[in-house]
Amino acid sequence: MHSKHDNNQRKLLKKKKSQTRKRFRFILILVILIGVTIWGVGKISEFYNDIPDQQRVYKYVNSENALLDAVKTGDVSVIKTLLKQGNSINITNFIGQTPLMIAAQNGHTQLVKFLLDNEADVNTKSDLGRTALMKAAQYGDVTMVKSMIHKGANINAVDDSGMSMLMYAALNKNDSNVLKFFVEKGADVNAQSKSGQTALMLAAANNKESVVKFLVKKGAQINVKEQKRGINPLIAAAGNGKLNTVKFLIKKNFNISTADHMGNTALFYAAAKGHIDVAKYLLEKGADINAGNSTGDTPLLSAVTNGQLKMVEFCIENGANVNYKNKNGKTPLINAVNNGNIEIIKYLLSKGADVNEEDKLAESALMHAAKRRIYVTSIGTGTGNKIIIQDSPRHERNIIKLLLDNGAYVNAKNRNADTALILAASFGNIDAVKLLLKYKANINARNKNGITALIKAVARNDYDTVKVLMENGANPLVKDNQGKDAIAWAKQRSSLGIIRLVSKR
Repeated sequence: MHSKHDNNQRKLLKKKKSQTRKRFRFILILVILIGVTIWGVGKISEFYNDIPDQQRVYKYVNSENALLDAVKTGDVSVIKTLLKQGNSINITNFIGQTPLMIAAQNGHTQLVKFLLDNEADVNTKSDLGRTALMKAAQYGDVTMVKSMIHKGANINAVDDSGMSMLMYAALNKNDSNVLKFFVEKGADVNAQSKSGQTALMLAAANNKESVVKFLVKKGAQINVKEQKRGINPLIAAAGNGKLNTVKFLIKKNFNISTADHMGNTALFYAAAKGHIDVAKYLLEKGADINAGNSTGDTPLLSAVTNGQLKMVEFCIENGANVNYKNKNGKTPLINAVNNGNIEIIKYLLSKGADVNEEDKLAESALMHAAKRRIYVTSIGTGTGNKIIIQDSPRHERNIIKLLLDNGAYVNAKNRNADTALILAASFGNIDAVKLLLKYKANINARNKNGITALIKAVARNDYDTVKVLMENGANPLVKDNQGKDAIAWAKQRSSLGIIRLVSKR
């Protein structure tokens, strides 16, 4: 029997060795194949890189829009080859742009000339009604513009929004001679688009002071407003940080208090975008730091809402009321909490912001913080752009802790008699629930409907929050105004797990 057992063991060992050898051979073959593949790709890459640029046309051959792809490079030799292969010079992409438009948009003056010489249609319009000349006016130079007009481009064309050639030229930061050229050709400096924009507004927002001066010298009206929002040249310049243009317009007796349709002044726009140099100049010229718009928002509230810490500091240092309320009763502190900007919150508190000030719903900054379940904050970049960042629960806890440590009333109630704890439970903000309980929040507080934090959590089927509340002594037998306790709510709205949790007491 012993000998038979040894034989079986030897057979098993032999089988395992065979399987190991097979696995090894498979791995070896796989490694070799990978190595050969990498070597091959490298050789192909070397071969490709050795091909002269002008011969790389083949990379566009299989593209349905070969010419449209190639024209972006500005390589005339590639375009020549593609045209010889039968590609249409007037092919359009998915928004109706032709190769000529794309070449102009990319500033390829020589390629534009080549396409024009090869009978590219200079007056084709894209889906938005834009022509190649409009692209040249905005992105090209005066040579490109003249070459298109020489080939019959319609100088008086407007796009579907009513934008003229001069308006596009007002956006051109590369060659101011383009704008001057159109004015010399008789372009109306006061023409308006369908929304009421003029070349001066566009130049004030996007271009140099010299361009603005030129247009005003040629008769452009400075007090005109566009129709949709009521933006004027001063607001456009202030909102885009164009200090020299702001100075020029004010020297031309532009009314510094003129506002858009919402009542926002140039100072409001400068504050929103964080342009301190512009704001400083406007204040020197008499702008009101506490002027409210149609909703009661001030430059300070605008700066807070847009996450502009340096501008917030500037406004308060220059007399802005730190506890000012807009028409909804929102203070700078409440706005800062709603935007999740802890640095602004800290600064406002250090400058005397009332942590317990309430809005029109009798909700304090703490209550607003308790409701913030989606952790999002906005940070101003200094150029007016906003970067949206997902906050962590820890960030949110830090805001709530900061407010509580600065004297926020943990058991204050809003108009509905909701406490911060009830609101946190209502919005599923479990981290706020935990922190509020540590600061002695009344766990069994009832609102006007008799609803407790526990009932809110049960009604939401929020197991984790229910568990935290039960572990901290929430009473599931407290009844609302309809006579229903948490157990009754659980049986009606929640899972079996929650029913068991609230029934343990």
